[in-house]
Amino acid sequence: MKLYVNSTPPSTFTMTGGTISGNTASTGKGVYVGSSGVFNMADAASVAADNEVYLTSGRYITVTGALTEPDVATIAPSGYTSGTMVVQGSSGHTLDTGDVGRFSLAGTGTLELGVGTYGTIQIQ
Repeated sequence: MKLYVNSTPPSTFTMTGGTISGNTASTGKGVYVGSSGVFNMADAASVAADNEVYLTSGRYITVTGALTEPDVATIAPSGYTSGTMVVQGSSGHTLDTGDVGRFSLAGTGTLELGVGTYGTIQIQ
């Protein structure tokens, strides 16, 4: 079982507290963000390290407010191309270097703060 965020028209899941854990799906054990899905996170929201967030091509996590958990989510994008945005800020929250350390990347690569209107975390 996992949280599947995707539909037509686009579906949005906003998480502001709690932890997604204990799931065993093969892709995106915790959260699967499909091609029409929007996944917002803020406050005390987190996804357990063994329940990563899978992002299909062109999808990302939007941080809509300050994050309070030290480990927010492990991200598993569909591709690991340098410069791929995996997290973005919002009009209510601009990402900073403190946000980068709250996310980790499954597999190969590192995460770095990129440039953008509200900041982005990109694969480097």
